[in-house]
Amino acid sequence: MKNILLILTSILIVSCNSEKKGIESGTFDLYENDSIVGTIYRIKNFQIEKNLDNSELIAQVEYQTDSTYLVSGIEKKKIGIDSIIWLNTYKKITENKYQIVAKPNNSNLEYEYRAILLKTQEKIPKEYADKLNKLNEK
Repeated sequence: MKNILLILTSILIVSCNSEKKGIESGTFDLYENDSIVGTIYRIKNFQIEKNLDNSELIAQVEYQTDSTYLVSGIEKKKIGIDSIIWLNTYKKITENKYQIVAKPNNSNLEYEYRAILLKTQEKIPKEYADKLNKLNEK
């Protein structure tokens, strides 16, 4: 009986870790209502969000559980929506495709953001990878 519990626990731990590994690093396209709205370049605890208008936002990612993480902008002067810390819950839909539901974590706003995060590749363009690696060193 102990062996069966040990095996089941090991499988659960490995499967949870592999799902987190899927979103922890890489290049992702972000979709709202089946339309692409931007690209996310993520390495471990930081990401750069590039919108279709070429604006960029750098955010910190703090993993909470195997299916949740917090996202907050790291700009020195946080204004409006940039001051909100988002609690993101994700669920794997298919290989490299995740459903994201984000809710304000530090605000009483009754708002929910739903999107699809599609991992397009493990590789990240050098210009973004260099910035993200420097941020993760701190």
